[in-house]
Amino acid sequence: MNKVSSLNEVKITRQNLDFKGKNHLKEEKSPYLQQHANNPVWWYPWGDQAFEAAKQQNKIIFLSVGYSTCHWCHVMEHESFENQDVANVLNKNFISIKVDREERPDVDAIYMSAVQSITGRGGWPMSVWLLPDRTPFYGGTYFPKPHFVDILNKINQVWIETPEQLKNSSKQILALLKQAEEREGVGTKKDITQDILKSFLRYHENRFDEESGGFGPAPKFPQTMNLQALMRISRRLKNNSQKQNVKKMVLHTLDKMSLVGMFDHVGGGFHRYATDSKWLVPHFEKMLYDNALLVHTYLDAYQLYQNEEHERVIRETLDYILSDMTLKEGGFYSAEDADSLVPEKKEKEEGYFYTFTKKELSTLLTQQELEKVSEVFGVTAGGNFEGRTILNYQKDFNRKIKQNDFIKSALEKIKTFRNKRPRPHLDHKIVVSWNGLMISAMARAGAVLSEEKYKTAAKRAASFIEKNLIVEKKLKRRWVQGESKVNAFATDYAAFINGLLWVYQVDFDHHWLDLAIQLQEKLDHDFWDEKRGGGYFQDDGKDSTLLVRMKDDYDGVRPTASSLGALNLLMLHDFTYNKEYLQQAEKIFMAFSNVIKRASPALPQMVIALDYYLDTSKEVAVVGSKEHKLTQGYLDYLNSEFLPNKVIAWGLPDEKRQSKVPLLKGKVLKRDKPAVYVCEGRVCNRPVNEIADLVKQFQKIDFID
Repeated sequence: MNKVSSLNEVKITRQNLDFKGKNHLKEEKSPYLQQHANNPVWWYPWGDQAFEAAKQQNKIIFLSVGYSTCHWCHVMEHESFENQDVANVLNKNFISIKVDREERPDVDAIYMSAVQSITGRGGWPMSVWLLPDRTPFYGGTYFPKPHFVDILNKINQVWIETPEQLKNSSKQILALLKQAEEREGVGTKKDITQDILKSFLRYHENRFDEESGGFGPAPKFPQTMNLQALMRISRRLKNNSQKQNVKKMVLHTLDKMSLVGMFDHVGGGFHRYATDSKWLVPHFEKMLYDNALLVHTYLDAYQLYQNEEHERVIRETLDYILSDMTLKEGGFYSAEDADSLVPEKKEKEEGYFYTFTKKELSTLLTQQELEKVSEVFGVTAGGNFEGRTILNYQKDFNRKIKQNDFIKSALEKIKTFRNKRPRPHLDHKIVVSWNGLMISAMARAGAVLSEEKYKTAAKRAASFIEKNLIVEKKLKRRWVQGESKVNAFATDYAAFINGLLWVYQVDFDHHWLDLAIQLQEKLDHDFWDEKRGGGYFQDDGKDSTLLVRMKDDYDGVRPTASSLGALNLLMLHDFTYNKEYLQQAEKIFMAFSNVIKRASPALPQMVIALDYYLDTSKEVAVVGSKEHKLTQGYLDYLNSEFLPNKVIAWGLPDEKRQSKVPLLKGKVLKRDKPAVYVCEGRVCNRPVNEIADLVKQFQKIDFID
């Protein structure tokens, strides 16, 4: 099909069918679909009912994909989907389907690939036009109302007069989608080398923003997995100058993200990304997965560089999650919107909830408090964002200033004032993969910071997922108001398994490890790509409504199933000594070797797993009473230091109990005192019960040549 914009404008001449429709979203529990449940558009959810209607009425399908905290999704809804005239055009000539991309990432991925092949870019809201058989022929992202109506009219006219034009276009796009299913050839073990780590490092050295931190120009995303991979590579560098350069890149970036506008200095937690190069003006939505991955990144930096500022960031972020993003039964909510209601205007604006005018603050604070807040956080009469101020630390200050009585008092007053405003929309669905990422972040933080509330939160969330989202031994994708729906995707399995492995390492209840092993078996059975050598498909291949079966080869804002799965397999191998896990991880590396050799920065989570694989990973068995100060000393050292390529098991010297975790089997006390065994490749060193002796066993590092 020629570009729609090049077609001559025509008016709709088709007679309206004698068909009375309705909006079918009212029974859906997805927060995003509920936002559209009262639109005059006759929306359908994704499913057979919509497809059958399209076939029976011989209508084009209009597919709209978004998510509940998407700013431009709200704009397009207000302009077009809430407008009766636009709805009349859609209802008369199209079958309209609305999809929550966070609930159905499989549908989103397929049609996003189509849109990117058509336009060269993507984003949300995603707007795609499909034939009645679901094959796409045209698409884009946000369309202003006049342009949107124009496109609807033109597409409908072509469908009436020259439908073959659309069918030919759809065949070409379908061919591209099927071609995208094919991956580059499978490599061998010879391809899995340290050269990948070195090229990853060189790429980031060349892209680093010396002035503002981060990599590349605006908009700036946190790139959490990239920073984590760099820290892992850094500890294995012989060249001290290179090591110091990585330190500079990491610390400068982390400081900028947490001290400028990306971080919410009043309520805690990170916004989505920065729209400018200096990290000042964020896109204000807050996502669970971003905050989870940022906590992991700051935990790595805290362990490696021992910067107290990082501990403050971690605590403020996790305390925000516990206060504002946690279901009382234990699961973690998905997101908070960027937009919030401006009461005097009776309409929503992006960032209003999080920004202030100097006049507003003058009514809350004493003159002395106002002066100090203005000095520390850059509050001015003109503001730095549409006449308002995004609080951000000025260059002479850091988080320690929060201990100042004036600042402490002022921020409490500002928070109390802000909490009286209408809050941004909360997306209250519980998504398994995102919860898995936060579960591991909470568990790790609990161990590293010796903070029980974070450990407890991780265990409660893991228990919630197990109780509510495992149905007949099969994982579901999401939970909303008592409803568990949509079969889980490979990323859900991989992220939850990773969370369980971390919960085990702070709780040491073998139940968590057993559950991880059970879910790994299901992941391998339902999602493994045997035909192309390894890795995980996104879906289980059982949904007949999907045109193709996708396999992700890009760690975007979240890790792919194959990347995180490779790390899980290596950890499971070290807990269980089951060689099949190691062999399967190697197959993933070989299946993606050509991609990762050519473009390692596209797969930073796989680089993390590769670092684990190429290093001499440690299997650590701690035996003895948890109450004994030696046992606590071992665990404190193992958790406080940056020793990323290891697993930890704990148990009592009880053969029956230890048999549950093969790493613990046969481990006994030493001189009747708690002992720790450090093993490499199933071969264990002599047990020690002196902290100094344990430290020595971690001083050997596999340097990168």
